[in-house]
Amino acid sequence: MASVIRYTHVPRRFCDGTLDWDTDTFKMALVTSSYTPSAAHTIWGDVSANEVASGNGYTTGGVALAGKALTNTMLDCNDPSWTELSKTFRYAVVYKVGTAGPDSLVNPLVCYIDFGSNTTATGTDFVVTIDAGGLMTLGGTP
Repeated sequence: MASVIRYTHVPRRFCDGTLDWDTDTFKMALVTSSYTPSAAHTIWGDVSANEVASGNGYTTGGVALAGKALTNTMLDCNDPSWTELSKTFRYAVVYKVGTAGPDSLVNPLVCYIDFGSNTTATGTDFVVTIDAGGLMTLGGTP
């Protein structure tokens, strides 16, 4: 079962204006098992070297999240998908596209989904199913 893990800096980044779920563009990218998640990671540059390569149904940088909604402290979006994907990956990482905030963060990270082990898609349409309750919450423990 996949787990969604929020990067620890995220609540602060929503409070200081670095992240705005309503107006900013956010993407989800697929990342290999060579990535070691860390609470110290704050920007896409901390992760991007581990992204799966372009081709075979995947474009570097990932897919833009559509249907974003914010209800109280719950972030939600439509289920991201890739067509005829042939890749092996362990994580799906969500990040904001662009530079923002008092620290001028470039492509700040939001969360990652850990599929628990390598996942292989072989020429199939791959969908990351977002929980019916939403992608993640801003409150509580990350």
